Amino acid sequence: MHLECFQDKNNRWRLRLKASNGKIVLSGEAYSDKHELNDTIASIAKVVRVEGVGMSVVTTTGKGESATHETATLADWIPRGE
Repeated sequence: MHLECFQDKNNRWRLRLKASNGKIVLSGEAYSDKHELNDTIASIAKVVRVEGVGMSVVTTTGKGESATHETATLADWIPRGE
């Protein structure tokens, strides 16, 4: 499973949880600010850490051929000291 973060057609940030077979398991609300999205991912990461689930975060910025993809582990989103 992994979290997929992307900008929709209105340039709002969204996230969805995808299973290893590519099916969307969960989708979230739209965020106008990427910092709000990051806070949500950090909250999810804390829960996942407690449950011991391994998961990655894939962030896509831009569209089409100019899109860039960044991958990180959920542990990277947990603020230090928490």
